[in-house]
Amino acid sequence: MNIFKKCLAIICALSVNFMSLNSFANDDQPVDFSQAELEQMLAPIALYPDSLLTHILIASTYPLEIIQAQRWLTNHPNSDVDDIADGVENKDWDASVKALMPFPRVIKRLNDDLDWTQKIGDAFLQNEQQVLASIQILRQKADSAGSLDQMDNMDVSRDETNIIIKSVEPEIVYVPYYDSRYVYGDWYWHNYPPVYWNISHNRRHYYRGYNSPFYWDVGVAISFNYFFNAFHWNDHRVVVVNHYAPHHRRSYSYGYQINHHKTKAWRHNPSHRRGVAYRNDSIKKRYHSNRVSYSVSKNTHNRTSISRSLQTKVASSRGNQTAHYANKQQRLTKQMKENRHRATNVQTVQHKTINNHKNNLKTRSTHVVKNQQREQKQINTSKQRNLQREISKSRSVYKEKTVVKQSVNRNSHARSNNQSNSGGRSSPKEKSVSRTHQKRSNR
Repeated sequence: MNIFKKCLAIICALSVNFMSLNSFANDDQPVDFSQAELEQMLAPIALYPDSLLTHILIASTYPLEIIQAQRWLTNHPNSDVDDIADGVENKDWDASVKALMPFPRVIKRLNDDLDWTQKIGDAFLQNEQQVLASIQILRQKADSAGSLDQMDNMDVSRDETNIIIKSVEPEIVYVPYYDSRYVYGDWYWHNYPPVYWNISHNRRHYYRGYNSPFYWDVGVAISFNYFFNAFHWNDHRVVVVNHYAPHHRRSYSYGYQINHHKTKAWRHNPSHRRGVAYRNDSIKKRYHSNRVSYSVSKNTHNRTSISRSLQTKVASSRGNQTAHYANKQQRLTKQMKENRHRATNVQTVQHKTINNHKNNLKTRSTHVVKNQQREQKQINTSKQRNLQREISKSRSVYKEKTVVKQSVNRNSHARSNNQSNSGGRSSPKEKSVSRTHQKRSNR
């Protein structure tokens, strides 16, 4: 039982090691282009004649020399084929780049869409057989759609399962331009539509057959070494003959006569790459390049961009927090100022209220005092008036009493005189008058 457990543990450890090694190998293994991506990229050139197509595939692996070639053509706009051949003869460019010089519109396409050109070159370097197989798949689609039957200037032949396209006249090369969305029939890679080169603004430079999907540039008469590449369709390889031997030039004009004993497989020359990075580490190691592959560079750039974005986010979050705290501090300071202002206003209002109350009290007390004084004055005045009235009344009474007394005295004196005259008797009228005077005096 213990032996069984030990064996099981050893098997588990070995399986874990194998899985880790396998995952490491898979991580180092280059990722090829998918079939959909290849057909998408090759769609605008898959129906080119074989001789021209071989030069395009090879030249696309040297993108920097394509840029130099376009600059040379821009600086020599009125040069004919012979002038171009003489002008670039001493250039240290690849032979395929020189072979494309008589086709300025092709060079311009490769230069203007440089990202597409690099992808074609990377795919060709990564898996040459898959690229050539994809070209045959696209040609089969065009043949099934009936488009190849309308290629006026091309000789389309079939070698077993392969379709070969070459110029009708060996020394004159015609470049077809077509709508890649139409000539292949129904396109079943819906997520990868074919690359389409718009030629509507250049149609005046091309001519077109009746009801044909192809536009044709003026044929280029080849007067220098051009036919030195060809497709070996059975092996899906590009082969090269010694292009310094002029007598082999015509034998390669048809693009499929590759049984010559001096043919050899095409080899990429890293010196013409001129320091341009390769797609991945596998191709880099194959051609002994010291330049970091741009897949690694891209990953590093992505990591750097991610780290920078993270740092930016952290910094922005810190900045946001700082700004938040600063805003909060500002809000608190502002609120404290407002509270102080409100408290000051409240105190001012209270102080004003107290002062107003005091003033009101003072005013009220003043009014009360004045009213009291006024009332006292009125009382005093009324007392004086009453006193004066009483005095005047007493005076009037005194006067009346005095008058009564005087009258009584007069009357008594008169009575006495009368009595003396009448013998001491008084009349009734006199008696009543005396009684009235006596009552008043008693009052």
